[in-house]
Amino acid sequence: IMHRMTAISVDDELFNLNLIEEMADMLKLNVVSFQDPRKAAIYAAQNEIDMAFVDYLMPHMDGISLIKYIRALHLEIPIIIITGENSREIKIKALEEGANEFLTKPLDIVEFEARGKNMLVLREYQRLMKNQARFLEKEVKNATSNLLKRENETLQILGKAAEYKDPETANHV
Repeated sequence: IMHRMTAISVDDELFNLNLIEEMADMLKLNVVSFQDPRKAAIYAAQNEIDMAFVDYLMPHMDGISLIKYIRALHLEIPIIIITGENSREIKIKALEEGANEFLTKPLDIVEFEARGKNMLVLREYQRLMKNQARFLEKEVKNATSNLLKRENETLQILGKAAEYKDPETANHV
């Protein structure tokens, strides 16, 4: 991983937020934590984030609604839903709304680290691809500009050649 990335962590329980922050630190991940999912939604709308850890059961907005909101803003970031509810229905709904991973409480540190690393590698490759696309776009723009300049020069030279008519070649020009 090339640089320290930033994640948001959203859980109404302070203990769980502290635990996620500690475990994410092992992944060299900066975490901005929120007990209120509405505040997390505002933060996600106003900031660049690389990953999200979202609890399922929260007041004001459940985790699936928050995932749907975050996914609309940040199409590509990895989102991990964390819940004590181990129901197949919740997993499927979370995945349908854009979650990439599903962790159950109590969190297992080894599983958290393995899944977190995988998501960070995915995110890093996404960033590299985005940077490569920007670079290629810039190169195409420069090449197009150079071609247009050369075309313009060619037309100017042809125009000057047409101006220098002599009696012998005038009709040929």
